[in-house]
Amino acid sequence: RSNEPLSLDVRNNGSKKRKEFLWNKSDWISNWRCSKLGLIPDIIAHRGSSKEAPENTISAIDLSWKNLSDGVEIDIRSTKDNVLLCLHDRSLLRTAALDKKLKDLKYDEIKNVDVGTWFNSKWSKETPPTLERVFRHVLEGKKIFIEVKEEGLTDNLIREINNSSMDNDHIRIISFYESVVREVKQKTNLKTNLLVSFTQQNISLNLLKEKLVQLKADGVGAENHKFLNQEFVNEMRGIDKETHVWTVDDPSEAHKYKKMGVSSITTNDPKKIKE
Repeated sequence: RSNEPLSLDVRNNGSKKRKEFLWNKSDWISNWRCSKLGLIPDIIAHRGSSKEAPENTISAIDLSWKNLSDGVEIDIRSTKDNVLLCLHDRSLLRTAALDKKLKDLKYDEIKNVDVGTWFNSKWSKETPPTLERVFRHVLEGKKIFIEVKEEGLTDNLIREINNSSMDNDHIRIISFYESVVREVKQKTNLKTNLLVSFTQQNISLNLLKEKLVQLKADGVGAENHKFLNQEFVNEMRGIDKETHVWTVDDPSEAHKYKKMGVSSITTNDPKKIKE
């Protein structure tokens, strides 16, 4: 999480009359965009198609393309010997029944660990994929959202990206850590999102806007929450920042966010949301 939590008060921003105007105006704009320009949000598979396969595995990533996802989101952490692996938690306890932190293990110690059986025994051959391997499974024209789960990984991450055949325009670095977003923007032309959680952070809309401008972030990745409303999206648009939402598994909620004009919808079930 960010070391500088933002304070949020979105409940009392603006009058009821102004809110209604923004909703109506934005509904018209969003509908016009979708119907006339074909601008619809990208559907991003959260840790791969994690509703149907174990998260952050090659099978989940491959399945996301079969489910017609526009992109895939993964989490990265580093081993003790600086190998970037896909793993959400600090330890491998939940996904591999191994009560050790990844940062304390060398790659050779965990490269063959089973990270699939916890989900279903048929996935017992799944092992933690390296970022380099993941890049080779991203289909041409598809996108990858890389959530950086730790500070101090940016140089290694940038090196991996430069060594890959990925198009930089199809890569987006996302993180709760402001330092990660700042360093990536200072050193590359990659797109970035600062992640925010309404339930775990105190966020001030004005302070968030200032932070995004200061960091030169391309957008905000916001939690699926009642505070993520039309006014929030409009405020981001007013400073030329995109709004991306995570994690949405209900088609009716996805439709709501589509009307708001978000840039992407991250979901555990891209097949359902894509339909």
